[in-house]
Formats: sequence, structure tokens, C-alpha cells
Amino acid sequence: MRKLAITAFSFSAAVFAALYLLPFRALPYLAAALLAVGVVLLLAGRRWLRLFALCALGLAAGCGCFYLHDLQTAVPAHLLDGTTQEIEARILDYPTVYERYCRVTVKIENESLPHLNALVYDESMALSAAEPGDRVRFTAKASSADRKYGEACDVYFARDLYLKLNTKSGAEIEEQRPTAAALPARIHHALTQRIEQLFPSDTAAFMKSLLLGDKSDLYQDEESYLALSRAGNMHALAVSGLHIAFLVGLVQLMLGRGLFGSLVCIPLVWGFVLITGASPSAVRAAVMQTLLLAAPVLRRENDPPTSLAFALGIILLQNPRAAASVSLQLSFAAMAGILCFGEGLHRWLVSCLPAGRPRRLLAGAVAAAASALAVLPFTVPLTAIHFGYVSLISPISAALCYLAISLCFCGGYLACLLSLALWPLGAALAWVTAWLARYVCLVSGLLASIPYAVVYTSFRWCVLWIGGVYLLFLLFRFLPLRRGEKLLIPALLSVLALMVLMNAERLRYERADGYFAALNVGQGQCLCAFSGTQTAVIDCGGLMSLDQAGELAGRFLLSCGRREIDTLIVTHPDEDHANGAVLLMEMLPVRRVVLPAGCGEEDTAIAGLCECAAEKGTALIFLSEDSVLRLGALSIDLTAPLGEGGNDGGLLAALHFGAYDVLVTGDVSQEVERAWLMRALPLDSELLVVGHHGAKDASSEELLRLSGADTAIVSVGYNHYGHPAEETLERLYANGYNVYRTDRDGTIIIRIEDGHGEKEPER
Repeated sequence: MRKLAITAFSFSAAVFAALYLLPFRALPYLAAALLAVGVVLLLAGRRWLRLFALCALGLAAGCGCFYLHDLQTAVPAHLLDGTTQEIEARILDYPTVYERYCRVTVKIENESLPHLNALVYDESMALSAAEPGDRVRFTAKASSADRKYGEACDVYFARDLYLKLNTKSGAEIEEQRPTAAALPARIHHALTQRIEQLFPSDTAAFMKSLLLGDKSDLYQDEESYLALSRAGNMHALAVSGLHIAFLVGLVQLMLGRGLFGSLVCIPLVWGFVLITGASPSAVRAAVMQTLLLAAPVLRRENDPPTSLAFALGIILLQNPRAAASVSLQLSFAAMAGILCFGEGLHRWLVSCLPAGRPRRLLAGAVAAAASALAVLPFTVPLTAIHFGYVSLISPISAALCYLAISLCFCGGYLACLLSLALWPLGAALAWVTAWLARYVCLVSGLLASIPYAVVYTSFRWCVLWIGGVYLLFLLFRFLPLRRGEKLLIPALLSVLALMVLMNAERLRYERADGYFAALNVGQGQCLCAFSGTQTAVIDCGGLMSLDQAGELAGRFLLSCGRREIDTLIVTHPDEDHANGAVLLMEMLPVRRVVLPAGCGEEDTAIAGLCECAAEKGTALIFLSEDSVLRLGALSIDLTAPLGEGGNDGGLLAALHFGAYDVLVTGDVSQEVERAWLMRALPLDSELLVVGHHGAKDASSEELLRLSGADTAIVSVGYNHYGHPAEETLERLYANGYNVYRTDRDGTIIIRIEDGHGEKEPER
């Protein structure tokens, strides 16, 4: 069994190296060399060389597999990039319908084209009525799926999707009889509808995530999403080993743990994996559970490390690009942590409890806490890199929510099954289960609100602190202390160090005369101003970015030690200035929101913002007259709309940090800028936030010449509008401006002292 583990781990290591380290063209030569080494070592006949031979052969297989897979998928996708093609394809799932387009996954079946999986974006909505198994024909422009918003993005390749197709003609749908391949998608769709019918609206998104791994609706519920993420409970909603264990436990509870129960569990596990989308974490769990269930039947001993290695090898053999999947990386890292530390932590936690009934009553909670602690050593770096935060409260959250989550899973599926035979009985069970879901969300929200429950990687000392924690635990591992002391003392020291560092960061921002920051939110704008303990945010929106503007802004502010926002100013209601405001308000309390008079609930972003403000008791001010806001030593002159509607109906702002002034003109046109200059002269500013993301119709010659500023910030990202325009940049350079751009320079932070501003190094 260990020979299989060595070979599988070597294969997987080569795949990861090919993805992240090795040049693609070198892979066949490296595979051939490793194969030769492996054969020579085998032929040597020395027993002790066999393990090295297996390693070499595994490495050769990994390099060769990755190379051949990319020749068949990634290379053809790049060759088709930018071309227009007549497509014949088969629908793989139900379309997702948005306001202006629908999206669906297809398998290309043209004889002249590679048979790749692709995402189709259809603005005509012709595909909105398609079902899995249907054949479709359309003309589309193809683009490789390894780029998104101008950035390299391996998410789609990891999901076995290699092309994006934008339809250029109405699609023709040829309805087909349902096939076996389409059955999982149809069952998934039917279960989704059943859950929506059975469960109340406030818990349906949670239950769909838990039962089917479909988190699309949960992402729209900012409050629940944030609470579950920050408390460390989102992993429970990603289909993985936890769900497989719940399913097997439910079946064995009804059928027993004998041979018959095991034989029934195996097909049910794989059916569940297919219905929920066969994510890498689910496949990993299914392979390991299958080996565990089959071991007694085959009279073999189950070996968890071998099962883990075999599962990883199986997934990467089918799609080596799955190595880039966050789901796969976290799932295997978590499982490795449990195998290495889980049993020891569980024994120690159990030993801390009094014997008898308390120990039996808390057995489930202790097991959950031990697992949550065990996964941390290997998952913390991955979580910090991929999600930008680390939840420190997750072990407590797991202990408090494990039982409720397991009951939600079992109760949810039982309610769906019972409702098929007797609707009232299924609905009654769903009603009870919904209260358990509310409990999980409530506990998650309370835990997430605890200070230092979450550490964001935008925190300046984060990498240093995480590295120090690892060194501290490693040091105490070798000290002559009892097991509990080896864990508790470094844990307490780590928390103390975190508190010291975060308070030092907070004081750094409070003691300066002021700070002004333009966050890198993609094609949009989000500006933050600090003065002492006072905080103002101007706009919070972004488009065509891999990250959500509200979450980016919240992370930044929390990492700076800010715990509330005194004033949120929205210059105008366009999405690229306002679509992140609601999520930001969920992350930090906001005292007041200032909006331009004239915008109303017909604006989508503003409607959600007003609703959120009403729920949280935030004051709403619709500005129709010029006003001055004072936040400690910072004063903000707000100019009411000078134009009619649209961009020209927005607010203009002048921020005064003592002798250092910043001008923010929103997206107003040059005509409105000139009207404002007539009222605002004389100007003596130091910093200008360039209007309308550098568009040619803003930042007039008069404004640039009369503002007095010598530094300009362009808040811009990947876009199709041509921002920033060349003529705007030329005007800026001609007037002597030092220009910073968020798309090139990242988040720009200006430290203000004694009337002077200095750009801080990017974090």
C-alpha cells in the first residue's frame, strides 16, 4: 500500500511542479529523463532502490500527463482565442439567467474543433430555455478561459473549462431525450426547486449551499456570507468529507454498519458527488470513503495516507489543471492536518474533560474542535493567500455548530424525501431544520464580531505574525513541557503578539495628521480618508475585478485598526462607485451615508444601500445644498449636484487635512468642472483624484491648471472604455503632474504630515 502512496504522491508533486514551476516546453524531456532513471533503478535489482525508482516513475508520469493534457486542452484553447466559430455543442447543465444575459456550460462536438468544455455567454437569452442533454448550434467569438478581466486566472481550467464563447447569433436548440450523463444535473435542478419550496426564504440559500454545494444565492446575502466566512463555517458549505461523512452516517444509521450498508453507501456517495458537481474536494472525500468502506469487504486494511495519495492522483490524472483548484488544495491540506495532528489533539481535549456524562455529552463538539484545530497548520497559509484572511475563531465555531450543521444536512435531505410521499410531513421537518440553520448563522455572526476573530492579510504585519506563530509552536514542541502547555502557551503568546501588532498599526494611523488612500478595486473607485480616529469613505464600487469592492474596502479598513466608518459619501449611484457599499456596511458599522439629491430607488445599487441603512439605523442624507462635514481635524467641503442626472448629477468633494487638500470630482464632465471652478476659486490643493477614471471628457485643462495640485491619482482597472484616455494622460503630464494609477501601482496610500503628502510603499 505504501508503494502506491509513494507513486501517487510523486505523480502529484510533478503535476504541481509543472503547473507552478517548470517551463511547459521542458516537460517532455524531463519526463523522458525521469522515466529512464526509473527504469535503470528498477533494472539494478537492488531492493532499496525500488522506492527511488517508484518516485522517478511517478514524477515522469506527472510531467508527461500534464504535458499531454495541455496539448489536448490549453493549447487548442489558446489557438482558438479571438476567433469566431460556428459551434455545435451539447448542454451540460441548466443555464444561469441574469438580467442581461444567460450563462451555460457546454461540450463542443464539432468534428473540426477540439471537444472542449466551454462557458457560453448568451445576450440574446435564446439558451435560457435549454436543458442538460440538448444540442445547440450558434456562432460565437471564442476566448481562452485562462484570463479574466485582463488577469491570469486558472479557476476555469481547474474546473475543466477551457473556452468562453460569446454568442453572435441566435442559438438553435435541438431538444434531446434525457441521457444518463444529464441525469445528475437534472436531479440537482429538481432538488434545488424542492429546497426553495420547502424552506423559508431566509434559510433556503444556506440549505442549498449545505445540501448541494450551490453558494450562488448565499453570496447575494452579504450578512450571512460574511458571518459564515469570518467564523470559519464556509468550509462546511463546500461539499467535502464532512458531507460524505454525514451521508454515510445517515445511511448506516438506517441500514447498519454491516456489509449491506457498506455496499449501499458506495454508490450513494458517488451519486451525491455527481449531483453536487464533482468538485475536487468532493471527489477526494468520495475516493477515501470508498476505500474505507471497501477495505473490510476486500479483507484489506485501510491506510489513510495511501487513500489520500491515491485520491489526489486520481483527480490529477483526470485533469492535471485541477491542481490549481482552491477546493482541492484546501481539502487535501485539511485532510493532511487531520491525519498528522487530529488524533493527538482529540485525545488531549478529551483528557481535559471530566470523566463520565460530560465527556459523553461533549464528544461530538470535542471531535469537531479537534478537527478544526488540526487543519490549521496546513490550511492557514492557503486561506491567507486565496481569501485574504484567517479565521482564528474557527475551532470554537466548529465546536458550537458541528451538531447543528450535521442535523441540518440530515434533516434537509430527509425533508426532501418525505415531501415526495407526504408533503406536510416534509414541510414540518424543513421548518424544524430551518431553525437549526438560523442557529448556525446567528452563532457565526456573534463569533465573527469578536475582536481579533479574523486577521486580514492586508494587515501590514500579517506575514511576519503568521511566520512567528509557526516558529513559536515549533520551538515549544521541543521544550520539556506537558502536551497541554506546549499548545496553550504558544497559543496565548500568539494572541498577545497579534493584539500588540494590531494596536501598533491602529496607533500608527491615528497619530499621523492624516491618511488618504485610493484602493485598487478594479474599474471603479473607493477612497478612504483618516484623521485621528475619524474615518471617511468616498465611493465604494468596482467592476471587472476578481475581488468585490466592498470586501476589499472592509479588509483594508479593519487591517488599519478601523472599527467603524463615520461618513460614507457616494458621489453618484453608478455601479462602479456604489455596488460595494452594502457589503462594506455589513463589515463595519456606518454612522451616516451622504448621497446626491435626485438619486432614488430606481438605481439598483442605491436601493440596496437604502434598505441596508434602514435595517442598521444608519442616517441617510440626500444632499441638495453645499455642505461642510467635520471629522476631527479633517473637513470635507461637499458641493451639491451642479448638473442634471447621470454623471453630472454627482457630488464634488474637497478634503482638507489642515494645509493638505485633496480634490475629488467623481465622474462629472468638463462643463460641470468649469461651473464648479467658478464657485470654488481660488484653489490650492496638493492632490487630485482624476475624474471619471481618466476619461477624455473629464479633468479639463482649466481644472488641471487651476487646481494647484502636483500629484494625481487615477482610480482605474481593466475596462473596455479606453480609460484612462491618452489625451487625459497627456494633459496631466503637460501640467507637471506626478501620476499614480491603481491598475499599475495597486492601492495607493498617502501619509500626510505638516501639510505634505508622501506615498507609502505598497503593502
